[in-house]
Amino acid sequence: MTLQDPHLLKAFDKLCHDYKANMMRFRPCKPGGEMLEANLVFSFIMAFKELYSNAFWAVEVPFESTETNSHNNHLDALIFFDGTLYLIEAKRDYATQDQLNLMRDDLARIKSQRLATSLQKMIHRDVYDNPLSEVNKVIGVLLADTWQNSNRNAWRSGVYKGETQDWLPRHRAMGDLGIYAQGARTPYTLMAAHTDNLTQSLETIRGIRGKNVEH
Repeated sequence: MTLQDPHLLKAFDKLCHDYKANMMRFRPCKPGGEMLEANLVFSFIMAFKELYSNAFWAVEVPFESTETNSHNNHLDALIFFDGTLYLIEAKRDYATQDQLNLMRDDLARIKSQRLATSLQKMIHRDVYDNPLSEVNKVIGVLLADTWQNSNRNAWRSGVYKGETQDWLPRHRAMGDLGIYAQGARTPYTLMAAHTDNLTQSLETIRGIRGKNVEH
C-alpha cells in the first residue's frame, strides 16, 4: 500500500516529518480536541512547495452548487505542477464510520463535473498575465489524520466492519508520527490517498469533452 505518484509520495513523506516537528512544539487545538483540517492542508502545500518551488497552489477554491448555481461550494486546495492538477480535500479525526462517509463525500466532490466546469472557467480566462500551462492530468488527493486504530485499520485494509470500502483510491499511504495522546496505545497517524487520472474531469477542464484523452 503506497502512493504511486512520485511527487505526492515525496510530499507526503516531508509532510509527516514536518508535521511531527510542529506538533512537538505547538498544537492549535483545545485540550482533548482535534486540529482543524486547514492545518493539514496548509502543511501539505508547504511541503510540496519546498520540494517543488515552481508549483502553483490555491486554497478554498469555489465552485458552483448543483442546487443553486451559485459558487457556495469549495475545494480545500489545489496544486498545479508539471502539467498535473492535484485536487485536494482533507478531514480531521472522526469516529471511523463518520470519517469514511465524509471522505467518500470529499472524493465525490473532487470528481464532480460541477467542480471541473468551474475550474475550466477559472483557468481559461483572458485576465492572466501568466496563465497556467496546459493541464495534462487531473489527480484527486485525500488527506486525513487520526489517533484511532480502527481508522488506521480501515485505511490499510479498505474494509470496515466486514464491508469493503471499494470507493477508496487504491493508492494509499499512512505515516506513523510516533506521538501518543495521554493513555492512548495508537500513535497519531497521517493518511493520504490519490486517484488515477480523472479523465472526465480532465476533458472538461481542457474544454475538449468528447475528444480522445490519454487515460
